[in-house]
Amino acid sequence: MKKIIENLWYGNIDPCGDYVKNTDELNELRKKRTDLYEKLLAVLNEKEKKLLDEYEECNIEIFAIHEKELFEYSFSLGFNLAIEILTK
Repeated sequence: MKKIIENLWYGNIDPCGDYVKNTDELNELRKKRTDLYEKLLAVLNEKEKKLLDEYEECNIEIFAIHEKELFEYSFSLGFNLAIEILTK
């Protein structure tokens, strides 16, 4: 247990970035998203591009909040599960 806590402290474990597996499906979706975004940028004027950037920034903030909430919930759930197992 001390090793895990120590690794968290020193940043050797990134609970927000180490859990996503780099699958072919995910890579295909990332490429598709990039291609669609580039196509969209090609047909927008400067004002519309700025609006799209603001929209993207808002989505990033929402995603970050969701990720934080999910991490907190998952951590608490795991901890409560461990308590229940250890107290039986």
